Amino acid sequence: MLNFNQLSLFDINSHFREYIIENNSSFFDYFHDLINFSNLIPYEFYRKYYKHLGAKRTYSLESMLLLLIYKNFLGIANMNTLLNILADSDDLRFALGLPKLPNKSTVSKFKNTFVNELDLFLANLVEKINPLLEDYFGELHKNLIVDTTGIEAYVTENNPKFLQTEVRKAKSYKKQLESTDPQKAKGFDHYKFAFGNMPKKASANQDIKFAYLNGHFGYYLKAVIITDGNGIIQDIQFPDDIKEFSNDKMPKEIKDEFDAVSLIPSLELFKTKHDLSQFSNFLGDSGFDAVDNYKYLYQNDLRPFIPINKRGAKSHKSTLFTKDNDQTNFYYDEQGNLICKQESINMKHNGPLREKGRADRISFKCPKVKIKTVDGIKTPIINCKSPCSDAKWGRKVNIPVDYNYRFNTSFPRASEKWQNEFKTRPVCERSINQFKQCLNLNSSFVRNTNSLKADVFLAAITQVISALILIKSNELEHILSIKSLAS
Repeated sequence: MLNFNQLSLFDINSHFREYIIENNSSFFDYFHDLINFSNLIPYEFYRKYYKHLGAKRTYSLESMLLLLIYKNFLGIANMNTLLNILADSDDLRFALGLPKLPNKSTVSKFKNTFVNELDLFLANLVEKINPLLEDYFGELHKNLIVDTTGIEAYVTENNPKFLQTEVRKAKSYKKQLESTDPQKAKGFDHYKFAFGNMPKKASANQDIKFAYLNGHFGYYLKAVIITDGNGIIQDIQFPDDIKEFSNDKMPKEIKDEFDAVSLIPSLELFKTKHDLSQFSNFLGDSGFDAVDNYKYLYQNDLRPFIPINKRGAKSHKSTLFTKDNDQTNFYYDEQGNLICKQESINMKHNGPLREKGRADRISFKCPKVKIKTVDGIKTPIINCKSPCSDAKWGRKVNIPVDYNYRFNTSFPRASEKWQNEFKTRPVCERSINQFKQCLNLNSSFVRNTNSLKADVFLAAITQVISALILIKSNELEHILSIKSLAS
């Protein structure tokens, strides 16, 4: 007869705790050997923490931060789970620097009180790691990538049953229309009607707003994420913070000159924390395709890599370089490429021209010119049946950058250089997915605005610290592999 052992929930929980305890040594080995934690925490954070708590303090600032970072390293979704583990392991608790077990309210109060200091801590970490990223990754680090996302909050409206209730109401309304107004009922979309009736803000927190993000409708705390070309977080901002900054702190000249929704205020706020000149390229999706954004990026010496958005086509009406204008031999296509009318091919991009006393221009040259070297002398050959210029090196055209900021970019969108650089952009999305999924932000039960922001900042802090550990341990191939440090 086979022997079976009944496995109780107590046994499962005990095995899980043993696994966590056995696998925490690698985390502490890496952390204590490679990280000088106290030097990474800004002085302002120390001052605020100890001033707020006074002379009597049970837990040091380092121990509170280490507790929350350790939770993220292991991907534990709920603080209660970690506290239960610590209750059974004095060694683990002492390794975290905790003289006794904190309660959940202490941790929640810490996050809610010091959310601004966590933002400051993240900025300080970025300043520490950026020189290393530039040394090890060079040009890749010089890519600045911006994307927007939303943190799904634990509110009633995010329960699928809430939407289904509105859908049922819409279906019931449609049945009434079928009997009273059949013609109107034919074009009635009950799902669209239900979404239209959803409240714009969550009842439990007015900062949590209804939006279409991450592929579906939901109630989110919106955020702007800024990374480098490795996907390492450079900054995290929230629309409310950006609005406050633009209204109260941003210079009036900038606010009047530019009319951007999020990008320009975000980068202006970013400049108060970091040196924007350390980056050479800006990468963003087509949502940032706006004339004011290109103008701002150009004036800050950032080369834009942004796809054309058809919705932005009306933002600049070209009157000279159009297909219907017989006065010129060139025209811009929908993707911003300058086309030779005669040959119907792209003009060769010859780079920017910057001369003292003249407006900056983008130079283009004839695409039919080939260079032949005879006896060491370069001779141009124009392979065109009816050249539009008698110039030895073929027709050239120099277009002022401000004629069309969207089209007159440093590299044409059809060029290999543009395509290769833009391939880097998805790393920002992977970085966002990492601190949402791997760090279990989507599994939390938090609805308070400050606590949500604190969790986002702590997730980013965990990512940057793990990247710092990987760099110092010379593990550069997987710079975003947080989980490898916790296993």
